[in-house]
Amino acid sequence: MVTEQIKTRIAELESFLVEFRRDLHRHPEFSMQEVRTSGRVAEVLEQYGIPYRRIGATGIAADITGGRPGPRILLRADMDALSVTEETGLPYASETPGAMHACGHDCHTAMLLCAGIVLQEMREELSGSVRLMFQPAEEIARGAAAMVEGGALEGVDVCFGMHITPNYPLGTVGYSRGPAASAASFFAIDVNGKSGHGSAPQNAVDAIAASAVMITSFQTLLSREIDPLKNAVVTVGKIEGGDRFNIIPGHVHMEGTARTYYPEVFRHIEEMVKRVVTGVAKTYRCTAEVDYQNLTEVVENEDAMIDLVVCASDRVLGEGVAFRTPPFTGSEDFCEFSTRRPSAFVWLGAGDPEAAEHYDHHHSKFCIDERALKNGAALYAAVAAEYLTERS
Repeated sequence: MVTEQIKTRIAELESFLVEFRRDLHRHPEFSMQEVRTSGRVAEVLEQYGIPYRRIGATGIAADITGGRPGPRILLRADMDALSVTEETGLPYASETPGAMHACGHDCHTAMLLCAGIVLQEMREELSGSVRLMFQPAEEIARGAAAMVEGGALEGVDVCFGMHITPNYPLGTVGYSRGPAASAASFFAIDVNGKSGHGSAPQNAVDAIAASAVMITSFQTLLSREIDPLKNAVVTVGKIEGGDRFNIIPGHVHMEGTARTYYPEVFRHIEEMVKRVVTGVAKTYRCTAEVDYQNLTEVVENEDAMIDLVVCASDRVLGEGVAFRTPPFTGSEDFCEFSTRRPSAFVWLGAGDPEAAEHYDHHHSKFCIDERALKNGAALYAAVAAEYLTERS
């Protein structure tokens, strides 16, 4: 009965869902600047009588209380956009120069809001409560931590989140057991030597030569110090140094990231990077400073929560549409919830079967099949209903 209620009501709300998402898509906002977006969310929450509170400048936590006592499930959506110039040519393309919803957060926000309407209307049938969490700043990995600090997890028993993707077919749900997204770090390294003429290296201290050894040492030690069954990657994605072909530079700046699914490996890489930088700098007569920041921990899916999501998916989207995928090699600040509460984080398939090419997240032509929006809204609502009704 509950399943049919969800499917029927979502179908009735589909035009609202699509238009709301398109409105957000036209007006993307950067991390921690989601003022208009959160304002639009608040308008709809007020319209349907869903009580909410602000967390920080742009975060929102709204609570739906069921007709009977029980546990509380948190449903999470992120709201921020990226500094990308949109090139989709869509009639509802971004109207903000240099900003675009190139990762689908507009979809997440609209889907969760739609699910919230449905859950509010059927709240008397729920044993427990639902917290709708509209989170800022996922793209800079700060929003989830700010929401936790603001009390978003108080009284919460379990958490659920999803991410829309054109990489999986429309109508599917991809899930991982155990690690779902990697831990991620950022590091910046400044190597200081002494500049000099390229024809007289003995009078200089070559910061480029030291930096080159550091970069190759990261890869060598990664393969020598990390268990080969525990994958990890260290990438130096930015390097700046030098002004002219015949001048040895006295300074080099580098930036990079490390990724892994294993917390102990994550800690070891930090120690390794710092050790390499210190040792190589000393060997090459340089000085060096390292700014190393752990951005996100591993997102861990709990088996019982994944079982619940698969069951909910079978009920509202069709039996067998949920399938197991490898863990995501990117990162997600949903880890702030999964490290504190039993959680599930899954992928919602939104690949247009008729599209000639699918553009990945953060691409200027990123696009999803809008028919996936109703699937996501239904899955949000069904996961909450499944969790709260089976405990009645």
